[in-house]
Formats: sequence, C-alpha cells, structure tokens
Amino acid sequence: MFTRADRLLLRVPSVPAAGRYWAEVLGAEVIASSNFSVTVRLPDDEFEIVLHGDSSLPEQAFYLL
Repeated sequence: MFTRADRLLLRVPSVPAAGRYWAEVLGAEVIASSNFSVTVRLPDDEFEIVLHGDSSLPEQAFYLL
C-alpha cells in the first residue's frame, strides 16, 4: 500500500528560471540545486518537486512511498 507521494519530476525548458519562479513567486524552499536540476519543497510539506532539463528523464513522474 502507498502511504504518500514522495516527489514529482517535471521537465522544464530552463532549470534556473524555473527554480527562481518556484522560490520567488510560489514561496518554495530550494533544498538542492545543480546545473541540471533544482529540487524544491513548498512550505509545511515534505513533498519534493524536482525541476530538471534532462531529456533522458521522464517529462513528468511521481514517486510514491
């Protein structure tokens, strides 16, 4: 049985711009960052959103626990 969603992967055209948008406009906390991805978390939540620009990864994917 699944207990919760752990993370969501989203492919974005610009990782730096998407990371800034999620942090500055939506109030997300940046918890990890590299040249290829930014991981954010919304306030008061454990759910992670991974914004990436890697065409070898799924465009969208959920990881469940």
